[in-house]
Amino acid sequence: MVEHDIRAASAAIARDGAVIGSRGYTWALPDYPITRPATLFRVASVSKIFTCAAIDQLVRTGVLGLDTPAFPYLGVTKLPLIPVDRDMNSITVKHLATRQSGLKDDVEVEVEIRSIAKLFGTTSRPTLAQVLQYIFGTALVARPGTGANYPIQPSRSWRRWWRRRRV
Repeated sequence: MVEHDIRAASAAIARDGAVIGSRGYTWALPDYPITRPATLFRVASVSKIFTCAAIDQLVRTGVLGLDTPAFPYLGVTKLPLIPVDRDMNSITVKHLATRQSGLKDDVEVEVEIRSIAKLFGTTSRPTLAQVLQYIFGTALVARPGTGANYPIQPSRSWRRWWRRRRV
């Protein structure tokens, strides 16, 4: 971690669908939150291939479809006292997978995560549900499905997978 300037990491080992070991690692300044096995990390480009494989598996098994509305599927449909963008519930799995959701491209971890925690009245890292609620309450930067709103182009393997999925 020191050699590559990595401040935090967590790892888990699973066998037959059950976690048999997990650990969090922290190498950072003293005020940096201690990393635990369940610590949430920002989704980075390295996760795209895993996301692609997970979406493919869920679609193949019929758990969800590419046209499944994402936020309702995750159980986030409204926020108390916060007006929500009119198209938020129309964002689908396909929109997210092809970066055409209209959501801004990233949640700035060092800045927004602390703001999200404060919004929910906590000093610890916000839960996944809190982060989803926060994202659900943000304004879209484009209408879902109207074009890529993420600056990095998909890899060739992702494009090949996506072409096979299209019907």
